[in-house]
Amino acid sequence: MKTAFKKREARSGYVFALPAGILVLSLVIYPLTYGIFISFFKTNLIDSWQFVGLRYYKQILTNHDFLQSIKVSGTFAFFVVVGNLIVGLLLATILNQKIRFAT
Repeated sequence: MKTAFKKREARSGYVFALPAGILVLSLVIYPLTYGIFISFFKTNLIDSWQFVGLRYYKQILTNHDFLQSIKVSGTFAFFVVVGNLIVGLLLATILNQKIRFAT
């Protein structure tokens, strides 16, 4: 009897989380796939779309300035993460120490 109740309780958690999961997926998956789809076209608001294939991807991946900006962004992100980790660990160590005369 108890196992059936636990199974039903576990299923109810999934049922309650399902609408939120569907909402999040629809707000992430649809714009992402639509963005990838239109990246293969030359678009504007007046004329019809013209299929260009992978031409724009080839342009951007062979552009020196783009590759340099990716390198700078990656370096910056690395140092920010490492810096935050070091500062966080130092603060956690300081706050975790025993304090004399504390109640």
